[in-house]
Amino acid sequence: GRYNAAVIGRNRVLEETPDKQIFVRDSESAAAGETRLALLLFDRIREGLPFEEVVARACAFRDKMRTLFVLEDLSNLIKNGRISKAAGVIGSMLSLRPIMCDNGHGEIACMEKVRGTANAMSRLVLRVAELTKDAAARSVQLVMSQCNCTERALSLKKALLEACPE
Repeated sequence: GRYNAAVIGRNRVLEETPDKQIFVRDSESAAAGETRLALLLFDRIREGLPFEEVVARACAFRDKMRTLFVLEDLSNLIKNGRISKAAGVIGSMLSLRPIMCDNGHGEIACMEKVRGTANAMSRLVLRVAELTKDAAARSVQLVMSQCNCTERALSLKKALLEACPE
């Protein structure tokens, strides 16, 4: 919905001012991924790169960007029809905490099912470490977001800093 609204807004501005340079691209991500892409755009614009170069770099970056997250419960997966209510009840009784990721095309996929929140956080750290192990030093910037769980987020940040290359 936000992408479509942005396209409509761009088109309206271009009707009145056709020489404006406006870039709209679906981030194919959410929350922290969108933040990371905005930070990249800000840095490239601040460097003074031409509009076309900023757009090209943003598109290339978006195509390589990965998003991983852990769900506290399965209610949203039940509500949006990704799992049945029965599977959700069983998963909740087993304390399943799915590690979710993007599939590279803007869709959410389940990477792994883990029992318990602490185990899920540990597995998330291992997955991020695996994805970044071949990255050159200082070439990866991780962006985190959290919802009403600052203590867990700070613990996760500490674990990521210990597990991932600097």
